[in-house]
Amino acid sequence: MANFREDLKRGEAAERRFQQLHKLQLTKPSHLKWDFDGPDGERLELKADFYDPTRTPNLFLERWSDVDKKKPGGVWQSLENGANIFCYWFVNGGFWLECRDLPALVKFLDVHIESCPPFEVVNPAQQGSENGQHYAASSWTTVGYRIPRKILKGYFDIYVCGEGLGWTRKT
Repeated sequence: MANFREDLKRGEAAERRFQQLHKLQLTKPSHLKWDFDGPDGERLELKADFYDPTRTPNLFLERWSDVDKKKPGGVWQSLENGANIFCYWFVNGGFWLECRDLPALVKFLDVHIESCPPFEVVNPAQQGSENGQHYAASSWTTVGYRIPRKILKGYFDIYVCGEGLGWTRKT
């Protein structure tokens, strides 16, 4: 079952690791619209996934972070929020995909996404406390799609990581 707070912690840890491994000087912005600012005005959104990419030819792209409220997720949310780079990092796979033309990717996905298998995650209301702060979240349903990576080839560049070597562009 999905656990928003645990997933958030894993994602934040992945962001810190990405920032350490990335050759560009990436800084965290003071807002939550995207994950990193680059040295030349880049606005980078990072999606980190922890599954083994050799076990599936697909990529999971969130379409709706809250389907009932029609709140966009994934690359749609990134575009709406002003990011100009969308990165999808396979943390356990040693590579990441980078798209620098979000409008073209969204246009392509809007046409092709319905032919891909949908995947819903119901996020139940969670309550608890952390560091003396109490929290309560309402439930929501996230919807994404399993997109074959091969159909996205023209929209993403692939980068591989060699520990201590930084990132190397593969395509």
